[in-house]
Amino acid sequence: MPRILSGIQPTGVLHARCHFERSREISYSFAAVKARKLAAIFSLVFLALITISLQAHSQPPTETSSRHPSTAIRNFGIVVVAYKDLVGLLQRDAKKETADSKRTKNKSADIEAGIYNFGAEVSYGDLTGEGEEEAAVLVRYRCGFGSDVGDDLFLYGLRRGKPSLIAELGMGSLAEGGICNGRIYCPDCDILTSAKRRLIVTRYRPDKAHDCHSCYGLLETTDYELRGDKLVTVDIKTRPLSELDPADICYRKPYTAD
Repeated sequence: MPRILSGIQPTGVLHARCHFERSREISYSFAAVKARKLAAIFSLVFLALITISLQAHSQPPTETSSRHPSTAIRNFGIVVVAYKDLVGLLQRDAKKETADSKRTKNKSADIEAGIYNFGAEVSYGDLTGEGEEEAAVLVRYRCGFGSDVGDDLFLYGLRRGKPSLIAELGMGSLAEGGICNGRIYCPDCDILTSAKRRLIVTRYRPDKAHDCHSCYGLLETTDYELRGDKLVTVDIKTRPLSELDPADICYRKPYTAD
């Protein structure tokens, strides 16, 4: 029987150990390659995220979100809001008349039923430059209690997400001249410009040459600016009606008592 020298492994044992060591080395090699691939993938994803973030910060804000004011007020039935405010004003005036005359004691209750030929013209614009549109509503109507043709102009802004009355510019009457036109004027208006932001109201006014309350012969144009929640007069111009072109929307033959 052959002797196995001390310290010398049989050939089969050596081969098995070599095979085991080689398999372990191959396993380690695959694991290292896999780890490097994962690290490379994570690095690429990280770089892509950084690139996207930098591009988002370096690009100018979009025109819709930064340059143009919010139009949220247009989502409300602003004409309906103005109609309700008009009825409220007429009812308050009727109550005042009721206190002075028994003839009108039922006028307050029936005022809404007496309104007909109601119409409205709406204009929108950012009057403050704070990024939120306001709405100007010019209303015209007839009242069943007489042949009076009335008009008024309401200015609204959004407050706590709802339309809120900022100003009411005085109820007019055709017999006293009334309002020809009222609109928000802001050409090329966006929140990044310093363009004029005006509410322009054009009214008929009595001719100073006649001592007659309803003898209007002048056209008065008033420019307003909205400062905070206060409407401020910044300019007033007048011109004779006789100087207007007949095609002008405000043209009207001067009304006199002659």
